[in-house]
Amino acid sequence: MRSPLVALLLLVLLPGSSISQPATLGKAPFNGLQARVSAIRFFESGGVVPDPKQRVFTTKFDALTTRFIFFELELAYAAARKRTAFQVECVFAGPGGRQLERTLSGTIEPGWTGSYHAAGVGSPERGQWAEGVYTVGCREGGQPIVSTRVEVVKAAAAVGKLGAAVVQLKFFQSLAERAPLETRRYSTRFDARTARWIKTEFALVYPQVTAPTGFSVECAYVFPDKSVKRVTVERQIPAGWTGSVHVQGVAAEPWPVGRYTVSCWNNGEKMAERPFEVFDPGSGSRESGAGGRLRFFARKLGSAADPAYAATFEVGSYDSLYVEASVPVRAMADSAAFGCLLTDPAGITSAFSLAGGVVERDLVARGPIGTLDPPRLRGPYRVECRTGPRAVVAERFEVTGQPERPELDARLVSVSLFAGEAEPDDEAVPDVVWSAARLKSLWLVALLDHPTDAGIGVLAYSCRVTGARNAVVADPGPQQLTIGSGQRLLWLRQQLVPLPKQRWIAGKYTLTCTAPGGPLLKTTFDLVR
Repeated sequence: MRSPLVALLLLVLLPGSSISQPATLGKAPFNGLQARVSAIRFFESGGVVPDPKQRVFTTKFDALTTRFIFFELELAYAAARKRTAFQVECVFAGPGGRQLERTLSGTIEPGWTGSYHAAGVGSPERGQWAEGVYTVGCREGGQPIVSTRVEVVKAAAAVGKLGAAVVQLKFFQSLAERAPLETRRYSTRFDARTARWIKTEFALVYPQVTAPTGFSVECAYVFPDKSVKRVTVERQIPAGWTGSVHVQGVAAEPWPVGRYTVSCWNNGEKMAERPFEVFDPGSGSRESGAGGRLRFFARKLGSAADPAYAATFEVGSYDSLYVEASVPVRAMADSAAFGCLLTDPAGITSAFSLAGGVVERDLVARGPIGTLDPPRLRGPYRVECRTGPRAVVAERFEVTGQPERPELDARLVSVSLFAGEAEPDDEAVPDVVWSAARLKSLWLVALLDHPTDAGIGVLAYSCRVTGARNAVVADPGPQQLTIGSGQRLLWLRQQLVPLPKQRWIAGKYTLTCTAPGGPLLKTTFDLVR
């Protein structure tokens, strides 16, 4: 069985065009299958073989950013009568006599007439590939089956002032324009019912900056109807940096269902481009086009007990949550991997993958729900896993726990402090120690879960900072937090400035926020000279 591969485009401009010389492909025994290599394709990765839809095929690679160069072999053969294992030996012969070797080990299942197999060579560290042409040769059973070339080049800088290259461009769903505390859960598919802000994160690497350098980036969101929303940000890179991550995004209510493309530009030159999709999963708690199922279980560190499947898990009773996906073998496509989506109680959709294998007559995959990292929100979660166009299984589970503020059904899940006079944005970095001489203002950002509509209205609260001998250093006075219907996350943001007769000095401080009925949060921080 086989199905076409679709490459997800992340376009980073490289000089010139790809090597035009065609690959020489051959046939070999492959343990009795007499398989023929139909095609060889190359893509870059960080060491883990990505899902087929995430592979960006090319024969030219950037010397500054490339880690591993993977090769994908497409094989064709008569219907396999039995499960067949094989090995292919490949060599990358490069400039200066450099030679990299890799053995690709694969397995072909009964009934298959074609398949794809991948392996790679390189390093997890960027910048380890010498510029030049590499000759790639592969053999199976002693017979040559591939002869071709790839090239490693010095790419044009994505940001000219920095000599920077783009090493990633990813998307995540957000709940606010400025949301420094939220866990970024990346995906290329978002739920139309819950999406509000969809943000683009791009990472740059560059030679060490000798002086502070500013630059601007414009990202254009092309909607399904071809309309465009643009957002431009100005960024300042401090001296000494060699890499940075930046974010910008747009909001829509609602997001129309369909395919979108985001391209980011610097000084009129395209840095990178990538698509994402907004979908409508429809109603219903379970759907299946393949007779499969999803099951969930929890694990504590150090436990080797067999999984106890459940649909409800209590906060604090586990270290990791796992999912087991299974579909009949007949439903699987060219890959044994599942692409999964998680939607959390706040409506944030994110992606993770599971590597599967054949167990009797089913394709089965088991692994952690990769994006469900602490802190964990209470409430219902939905997981959908796909392998191929027809095999879709979906199911729900719930995370429960006692609220810390029963009248609000709220529980504190995260609290951080940020230095600066401006309200912290997506790129702000929290800390717990600052210089008293340099500090002018602190920002408190706290996140509470709110799985029900308890406490809708206005919450009165107050925060204060105390220092030595419980002296009050900062107290902005009574504040209010508006809680709306359906609001499943509560954001508390508060600026903290010393009172007129106070100032920041070196020492230990305590920040406390209270509301009618008791404390909301308490944290500490240090100031040094």
